[in-house]
Amino acid sequence: MNNIVLFEDGYIRNMSPFIYSRYTGDIYIGGLTNLERIKNIIHLEEIIDKIYVECREHLKEYVMRDLEVSLYEYKFNDEFIGLNSLLCEPLDTIINMIKLLAASNNTVFISRGRIIGFNASKDNVDILLEEAKRGKIRKKIISEASIKIKEIKAELITFPWDIIYSMDRLITREAPLYARIMQLSENRKSGKHRLYSSEKLSSDKIFVDCSRGPIVIESDVDIHPYSILRGPLWIKDGAKILSTKVIGPAVVGRVSKIGAELDYSLLDDFSNMAHSGFLGHSYVGRWVNVGAGTVFSDLKNTYGLVKMNINGSVISSGKIKLGAFISDYAKIAIGTMIYSGKWVGISSHVYNIVDRDVPSFTIWRKNNFEELRIEKAIDIQSRMFNRRGIKQRNYHIKLLKYLFEITKNDRANLINS
Repeated sequence: MNNIVLFEDGYIRNMSPFIYSRYTGDIYIGGLTNLERIKNIIHLEEIIDKIYVECREHLKEYVMRDLEVSLYEYKFNDEFIGLNSLLCEPLDTIINMIKLLAASNNTVFISRGRIIGFNASKDNVDILLEEAKRGKIRKKIISEASIKIKEIKAELITFPWDIIYSMDRLITREAPLYARIMQLSENRKSGKHRLYSSEKLSSDKIFVDCSRGPIVIESDVDIHPYSILRGPLWIKDGAKILSTKVIGPAVVGRVSKIGAELDYSLLDDFSNMAHSGFLGHSYVGRWVNVGAGTVFSDLKNTYGLVKMNINGSVISSGKIKLGAFISDYAKIAIGTMIYSGKWVGISSHVYNIVDRDVPSFTIWRKNNFEELRIEKAIDIQSRMFNRRGIKQRNYHIKLLKYLFEITKNDRANLINS
């Protein structure tokens, strides 16, 4: 049995501001987070004893309390198997990877200069975690520590659009194995793909199309009549589908509501887009509300490649279709139009037309903006939590205050632009 540490690497910077409030192992990459994948492997294979997380300092309380997982500490003396939290591989591949690592003492697996995983003793774990934070590793430093380096073929998330464009492959590969782990029933079949669910659909007036990929429906999902579901699609526990069209690859998060057309997108946990609108090739974070009539553009008029601001540099995504990335706690007003390739920061409120990136804690109206006071952001979070029967704790408030402080320069840059 092995101890696993799920670690972040330097490429989390490419996910700012979306990643400020989230541990990367808690972001949907396909229909599961990587933390969920590791927890599922425990139920399937006797190869993992305990899970630990190595994360940024300001996220530690949320990781321990909300995710209910132990933190890796540098005082540990045990050997560990490490896995990158931005790994973009299905369950079966990760299981095989863990088995290979377990049989490879004092070894690090790398792909294109990034650490995929490792099996190392205490002193070498600390060296490897520090190298991972750099992004691209220094092979000389690793070799001087007498750690064996093995190049393997594996995918990692590098840019935000990688999350969008990996959904098809991951949902299709993982659905059958996940259904076996969770004992989901095979309710329908279309071609080589199936619908997997914990219970029968509530209405025979729900159109299901598995011809392009499987559909996974977890427990306590409420699907209204006349909904159209097309795989590959993953609907998480407690979600509501409100008589709309959900075109996969797509993920609908826990206790979320979707009544708009959803195409090639992820709607994270506790988020709502309950009324008419369009969400395409986008990722909407946690605790976000999207007002009626909101449209996410995922195609330029020129049919050109969409560019995004990545860690201060404008980079081509190489994609013709790409929408927006909405950070946790953001609020999108009714009738808002969001241009392709845009970020909306944590707790920001946006109105009208969003044709530029919006920093965190900002109230944005076209060519008019102001800072959202931290007291207001805390109050709104409390109200949202109460609506879902969740109590706001001091560590939630502490995290919001920290995020407000570290994003001050982002708001200052908006003023000066």
